[in-house]
Amino acid sequence: MKVFKRIGLVLAAAFLLAGCKQEEDEFNGLVISSNYSFVEAEEEVTFCATFYKDGSADSSEVVNFCVESDSTGGAVLKSESAKSGEYVSLKMGTVAGGFVKVVAECNGSSAYKIFGINPSEEILVSDKAIGFAGLGVDMSKMVNTVTVSTGSELKQYAKKGGHVIFVQGNIDMSEGMLPAEGSVMDGSSATDKMNSFVASKSEYSSYGEWIKNTTNVSASKKTDTPSISNAYKSTIQITVANNTAIIGLDGACVRGGSFSIRNVSNVVIRNISLKDAVDPFPHHESGDGWNAQHDLVSIDNGKIFGLITVPLKILLHLEKLQMAKNCRFTTVFVI
Repeated sequence: MKVFKRIGLVLAAAFLLAGCKQEEDEFNGLVISSNYSFVEAEEEVTFCATFYKDGSADSSEVVNFCVESDSTGGAVLKSESAKSGEYVSLKMGTVAGGFVKVVAECNGSSAYKIFGINPSEEILVSDKAIGFAGLGVDMSKMVNTVTVSTGSELKQYAKKGGHVIFVQGNIDMSEGMLPAEGSVMDGSSATDKMNSFVASKSEYSSYGEWIKNTTNVSASKKTDTPSISNAYKSTIQITVANNTAIIGLDGACVRGGSFSIRNVSNVVIRNISLKDAVDPFPHHESGDGWNAQHDLVSIDNGKIFGLITVPLKILLHLEKLQMAKNCRFTTVFVI
């Protein structure tokens, strides 16, 4: 009986303590609210900061406001103070994609909110990366402009350097060798172009035959076929030189390609969908098994590199992004 009484007392004390704790946790501080966070250039946003005391809004307090940072080119607060709960207007600047950080303070409490200008739908060469890469990119060294719509054109100008390359439409770097998106990379899904490629580069007449004779055998008999692997690599690899910007126009996509950025600097890739960097001809390493190559983007010893707003999609078995040693001032903003 004494045990049950003690348990009851402990539980009662716990409930009392919980009730006290709940009262002690009544919110004190500022909350900023607004109907919109993003508007067009030079438009206004309205917002209010409400000071809460003991969990209740206190309209008698005065809230002070300031713009702590602004990349819109001249945002202006219409008022630097207001009563708690009263709305204040902020006129945005002129730079599309810019942001404003507004800080509110009241009675030792502070809060902030970020407002922005909708990004421009127009693709501008002058657009910069978000982060460290945007600080180092020098577009003035990219003195030539070209628009490409084929894999051969993209490879040609990427390795030259000194170019702003606009990519138009969908480019299949595999030249029709990859199967349809969502397919399994095997003999049954191999395209006629893949079978023709295998027949021209190896002793086998089709991709299915290549798979059967190089993978479905005992480990002691597994063979590597570097000639066909290297031939495929030379087809799909895009070697990028110094001072190169690769910018996709609306809906641009590169499928099956592998961007190689090695020992170069001042490179930008943006606004372009990259997908399916597949290695159909993996090599076998003793003690390690089968290994595939071809990342969508491979950066090795690259400096001042911006990979901005680039969807990296898995629609077949593939790798995405590889960054090796000494990759400095690199921004990767992937959606």
